Amino acid sequence: MTAAGKIVRATAIVTLITLVVKGLGFAEEVLLAYFFGTGIGVDAYLVAYSLPFSASIVLQEAIEASFVPTYLRTWRESKPAALRLFGTVATLLLVLLGVGTAVRVLAAVPLVSLTAPGFAGEQSALAERLTRLVVPARLWLGLSTLTTATLHAHKRFNLSAVGDASFRAGPPAVLLATGGVMGTAVGVMLGALGKLVMETLGLGRRLPSVRPSIDLGFAPLRTVGRLAAPLLAAFFFSLFVGPLV
Repeated sequence: MTAAGKIVRATAIVTLITLVVKGLGFAEEVLLAYFFGTGIGVDAYLVAYSLPFSASIVLQEAIEASFVPTYLRTWRESKPAALRLFGTVATLLLVLLGVGTAVRVLAAVPLVSLTAPGFAGEQSALAERLTRLVVPARLWLGLSTLTTATLHAHKRFNLSAVGDASFRAGPPAVLLATGGVMGTAVGVMLGALGKLVMETLGLGRRLPSVRPSIDLGFAPLRTVGRLAAPLLAAFFFSLFVGPLV
């Protein structure tokens, strides 16, 4: 097959998978409406789901724009240094997201009160339970922003698209199996974990010798930080502060 043919085939596959992802998202909304209508369960689920998902979007945009060019430049100069950069960013994300996840689990009550001040009684309690159940997805999705960006750097777009499909398939699949809003929250967590595992396995051959590291003085890491900081601030204001105001 010619190079042009390979590009066309790869583009067609990614487009097809993207359409499947969009369809799964639509299916989730239809199923939620079918099972729960406009009751308190849907509102509680959306409050629990929206913050982790929005945070992952912010992080993904920042990682894509700051990590990928730095990683590719480092890869061309020194593959061991590129592996070190990946390991360092992964370690820092794991630590920061792990702490954030723990805080969100422990502070579910005030966070629900802040993000949904109109909730009370049973609805507030349900939102708090769902928040604690969904919040691990924030950790998996946050880490998968790095695996997705690295797959894109190595032109493995098909695998990252399949990972997105795995995430989107989780909520409707578990909802159909259980018929409960708690099952939908479990589906979010399992879908996010499936995405991370699938992408990590896909990177295994290309990144066989990655080691955890926290070296804040590592030059490529400092470059990633300089590029990411203004992007994180901009996306944070656009996604959180504007709608909140």
